[in-house]
Amino acid sequence: MGSATRHESASSSRRSASQEASDKHKKDGAEEALKRLQEHVHQMAAKKKTEGRLPEPSVAVMSLLGELGSVPNALSLSRVFLGPVVAYWVVEDMWGPAVVGLAVAGASDWLDGYVAKRQGQQSVLGSYLDPFADKVLIGCVVAALVYKGSLPAWVAGTVIARDFFLVAGTIAHHSGRTKTPGLSWKELLEAGRGGQTESGNVRLVQPLFVSKVNTVVQLMLVASCMSQGLMGWPGDGEILTLSYATVCTTLLSWGAYARGYLMGSSRLP
Repeated sequence: MGSATRHESASSSRRSASQEASDKHKKDGAEEALKRLQEHVHQMAAKKKTEGRLPEPSVAVMSLLGELGSVPNALSLSRVFLGPVVAYWVVEDMWGPAVVGLAVAGASDWLDGYVAKRQGQQSVLGSYLDPFADKVLIGCVVAALVYKGSLPAWVAGTVIARDFFLVAGTIAHHSGRTKTPGLSWKELLEAGRGGQTESGNVRLVQPLFVSKVNTVVQLMLVASCMSQGLMGWPGDGEILTLSYATVCTTLLSWGAYARGYLMGSSRLP
């Protein structure tokens, strides 16, 4: 009797131990399944979070190089390099090459916009690069003309000061320091053709009409100074008249952009 009782007790203990082991195995399996499910949820959340992110820096660089390689942007970029070259020719009294260089630069200023519209290659980057190239070209050449005594310093000072303000304002605008911050620098560099970025549609920069007039007058003044150095024409009176016109349009343009900057405008070039 006692032996049977002990046998039943041992059997009951073994069943209990087996049940506990089975329950523990099931619990461990459930915990493992829950852990895998949580990891999967975290992975999906991380993937969804990164879907709206911009490309990695290497992709951004490739995108930038691709944009710079387009015909309109390459034409704009050529003016950035032509500026110092033309300025050097002016300083060295090489008026012939300087005039030709300025003519080529002026033609590229018209051609880049024409090609961009005709070929559907307008881009956010290009809308910034075009006016920046104009500033580099004009700034280099007027500085060289002042050095040669062909242009009054007060004219060059006004032109360069205005361009410095515009560049500084643009930097502040895209660094989030204006009332309505623009694209971040990363977004700007990654902006695709037609103003498309992965973060949404963005507008191309459109220079003010007075700024376009100012650029034309500046080029006329610079060309006249070079022509005087090359051929002795036009006279000082004509150059002085163009100087006043340049300063007036420069100040008007400066004032218009300053007003836009203070109001948080996104039209800063």
